[in-house]
Amino acid sequence: GEGWVALPTVTAYTLHAAAIATGHVWAVGDFGTVAHFTGGRWSVLPGNGDDTFIAIALDSPISGWIAGASGALIDLRDMLLDPLAVRRGQMRAITIDDVGDGWAVGNDSLLLRLTQGGWKARTASSGFGDLWGVDHDTRGGAWAVGQNGLVVHLDNTGWQVYPALQTPTLRAVAFNRRGEAWAVGENGALAWFNGDAWSVPAEQPTGSNLRSIAWLSDDEAWVVGDRGLVLRWHR
Repeated sequence: GEGWVALPTVTAYTLHAAAIATGHVWAVGDFGTVAHFTGGRWSVLPGNGDDTFIAIALDSPISGWIAGASGALIDLRDMLLDPLAVRRGQMRAITIDDVGDGWAVGNDSLLLRLTQGGWKARTASSGFGDLWGVDHDTRGGAWAVGQNGLVVHLDNTGWQVYPALQTPTLRAVAFNRRGEAWAVGENGALAWFNGDAWSVPAEQPTGSNLRSIAWLSDDEAWVVGDRGLVLRWHR
């Protein structure tokens, strides 16, 4: 039947992020934990026990990128972990598009661009604040959200700061296949992108902090937040 089901615990450590590809689920967390679920079973990959992994994005069912709180980027390639030698600033989120290009964002206006398998910093001429979430859109670009309603548009030519939304800090953003998006954040903050512009709904369903959002379909999104809060949006 429908509903939530608790699965057997795969690790005693806190898990901070998860990603799904066809037939595979990945989760990352404290002490370098990388957990993998397929075929009805969990396994844990040997990793870096000194770091906390806070974000993961996939470019195939068994490959992708992981970000560590230390600034490390870890290449997950064919079930193996390969940390890059250079460490960046503290990252908060990663997104990868259908061709394997991506963005990573984080504290102090951190912007990293992934193209052809390599990461390069995109340095802002003036800092605009901490970035907490990022997702690619349907036009080849991406949007990042963060501190005090900060919204930044990213593409191959660089970045552009969108007029600040009148919201508290936004923690996550997710696009559907129509090019629409919700961003969510602290104190129940919500922002809607209709494919052309951002707006803030007149009403919000909660005042609790919202931490993450995902689309189940183009017409249905799920949000999770503090103290076990779960919200569902549908047309």
